[in-house]
Amino acid sequence: MTMRLRIITTEKIQNKFAKEAVAEYSKRLNKYCKIELKTTKSVDKEIRERDYVIKIDKEGQSISSEQLAGRLSLLGVSGTSDIVVVLDDGYDTAKSDFNLNISIMDINSDLMLVILYEQIYRAFRIIHNEPYHK
Repeated sequence: MTMRLRIITTEKIQNKFAKEAVAEYSKRLNKYCKIELKTTKSVDKEIRERDYVIKIDKEGQSISSEQLAGRLSLLGVSGTSDIVVVLDDGYDTAKSDFNLNISIMDINSDLMLVILYEQIYRAFRIIHNEPYHK
């Protein structure tokens, strides 16, 4: 079963560099999973009952790249193949399965998206025991 990741955000990508980075990481990630970026006004309408929801939140738990890889691997092994990552400050953390802190600093939404894609890619490289740098 192929893992499906959907990143849901309420803000469209503004910067060219971010669009290019997301496109590049999406291409690289196709080897490991299906990944989709969804921009919407209503995050709740995009989340299904079977989805495992990770909310990016400054008050969430800080974990290492290796711990993220372990979490994704464990979800896959347990049969959870639909993962949603929410980038929306207004989304209620009580509705998510896991709240992830990427940084306590304020980060532009485009840059946060690039960091998220990079960390997901890094996690899959770790899961597959592949070197990160080519």
